[in-house]
Amino acid sequence: MAEAGYEAIPDPKWWTGTFSKAIGDYKISYALLWRNHGWQEKEQKMHYYAPYPGQISEKNFVEFYNLDKTLFEKDIQKLSKK
Repeated sequence: MAEAGYEAIPDPKWWTGTFSKAIGDYKISYALLWRNHGWQEKEQKMHYYAPYPGQISEKNFVEFYNLDKTLFEKDIQKLSKK
């Protein structure tokens, strides 16, 4: 999966309910989220694809992060040093 995300992440359970299921039970998947660009003056809205503190899906992202099957960049760096 090259680039992924859900703009403004309006679903509070999207990370474990949708994104995690899309990755599935593959032995390894790589996913890169689209960037968080912040406030868009022209559109008068926030433009983001990963939660920020206080965002509706923030707690669910932490749950996703803590799943046994997920690795993030810093986890891989730790593994490569062993």
